[in-house]
Amino acid sequence: MERVLKYMFNDAIAIELMAAGIYKDFEVFFAYIPDIMNFWKSLHDDELNHAEILKETRDSLLPSVLDSTVENLMWENIHLVRKKMMRYQKENIKTLDDAYELTHEIESSEINAIFKFLNLEYFSTPLRESFIASEIMTHQKKMLEFSEKFGPKLWRKEIMIRIV
Repeated sequence: MERVLKYMFNDAIAIELMAAGIYKDFEVFFAYIPDIMNFWKSLHDDELNHAEILKETRDSLLPSVLDSTVENLMWENIHLVRKKMMRYQKENIKTLDDAYELTHEIESSEINAIFKFLNLEYFSTPLRESFIASEIMTHQKKMLEFSEKFGPKLWRKEIMIRIV
């Protein structure tokens, strides 16, 4: 496959939708604890929103820009993230800690750097830069607050999923 921008956008959108699907699974797994269910719902909604923002950015670019070649490092990063996302298996998640650790791995990957790059590299204004930074910071803040709200690792390991 050619290393062109339109394919990178398509992969980034697919990654955001995969993350949304994972968080939707977690929302269902922990539906019996409303605050935790709402946390996963919030991340799910964020990922859907990120996919929409990427679609809007992609659709605003000229075809000549979308057909431009992407630097190797960004191309490799997006494919590493996609491979990581594709390894997700529902059956490997048994506890709240399993869900948290996978989420931490996803959110600590290059996913946010790719989101920022695609949304600002080709279509940047000060207002847009502020908006994208706010999207990323709000999302990351939720992860940082997780332990404060939902307890330490030992407690999270005791909270089992429930499949209805």
